[in-house]
Amino acid sequence: MVGVFAISYAAFEILSGSMGDRIGPRKVLTRIVLWWPAFTTLTGFAANVQMLLPIRFLSGAGEAGAYPNSSSVSRAGFRR
Repeated sequence: MVGVFAISYAAFEILSGSMGDRIGPRKVLTRIVLWWPAFTTLTGFAANVQMLLPIRFLSGAGEAGAYPNSSSVSRAGFRR
């Protein structure tokens, strides 16, 4: 299960980081903050491994980009 999460997180990290460059890191972080608890909740409702694997994959894909976009927001805050 951890492998599925890690693979999707790594695969979508660059994509989510570049999306933050295009539309703004705060919008991407808002998506991540809403995605994270939704898929954490869905993880608890998984009845078997066949349900759990896609949920964990989508969870990793949704959480990807948190690090580069939060770094951009922090950097912008220090510039002011």
